[in-house]
Amino acid sequence: MFKIILLFSILCFSNANAFWTVCSEGQPPNTMTSPSCSGSSCTVIRGGTLTGTINFTPQISASILNFYAILYHLGVETEIPISEANRNACNHLTPGCPTTAGTPTNWAINFPIPTNLPAVTAPITLELWFGISPVMCANITAVIV
Repeated sequence: MFKIILLFSILCFSNANAFWTVCSEGQPPNTMTSPSCSGSSCTVIRGGTLTGTINFTPQISASILNFYAILYHLGVETEIPISEANRNACNHLTPGCPTTAGTPTNWAINFPIPTNLPAVTAPITLELWFGISPVMCANITAVIV
C-alpha cells in the first residue's frame, strides 16, 4: 500500500504545472510559467504573444539553439512559423549561448502567435534543437482564440 501511495504522490507532484507535459524526445523543463497558462491549458490569442519562462537543464552543451513550435490538429502536424529573431533561442536565454551541459538555463519565451491558426483546443509542442539533437521539449494544451 505504501508503494502505491508513494507512486501516486510522485505522479501528482512531478509536474505542478499541469498545463504542460513531457515530450518523447528532448529534456523536459524543470519549470514552466506563463501568464497565459493555468490549470490544464494555455489561452493563446491569435495575433497576440505567448510569453513566459521555461527553466531547463540541457544535457549537452550547445552553441546555438533553434526554437520550433508544432501544432497537432485533426491528425495533422503543422510547424508554426517563427521569425528569425525568435527562432534563435540564444537571444532569449540566461545564461546565453553557448549553453553548458548540466547548467540550469532560463528561456524567456516571447512567441508571436500567427493570426491564421485555427480557433481550436489542440496540443502545441515547444522544442529547442541543437542541429539534429533535441535539447528541450514540452507539450502545452493550447486553447487558441
